[in-house]
Amino acid sequence: MTNYIKEREFQNKIIDRENIEKIVALACRLGDITKEELLSTSRTRLIGDVRMCVGNLLRRVFGLTTIETGKYLNRDHSTILHYEREHASLLMLNYYKKIYNKCFKAAESLSEMVEEIEYNQDDVIKELKKENNMLYRKVEDLKMKISKYKKLQVRLQSLHDLL
Repeated sequence: MTNYIKEREFQNKIIDRENIEKIVALACRLGDITKEELLSTSRTRLIGDVRMCVGNLLRRVFGLTTIETGKYLNRDHSTILHYEREHASLLMLNYYKKIYNKCFKAAESLSEMVEEIEYNQDDVIKELKKENNMLYRKVEDLKMKISKYKKLQVRLQSLHDLL
């Protein structure tokens, strides 16, 4: 993978992590709980519901796997699957629906901002061509060095044979 692509993936991960933290903070504020409570082992109804909401947001909006979501929330992946099954029935509760919808809208607006930051396809192609040309020059330089090395090796061998 090229340096340019690795750099873009790294930037996207940082942006996602920052956006996730913003949405989690919003969900905690709307649910009137702390992040520590969200990540705790508490089974209190409100904390559990906010946790389910965040779990569903991480899966649906940010595309995290059940394992990644579980690690974030200090839960097993099967718990995240349970959250997904319960999501539709929880949406009937006004407070859950309010938290989920506000966080979902906030996440959508954050992702729109990220899309504006991302390069368009032409910029990506230009950067990859630049990197490709640079690598081509390095390869040519290395070929010349190998050729010189082989010539030097032949000379050394002939000197060795003379001795």
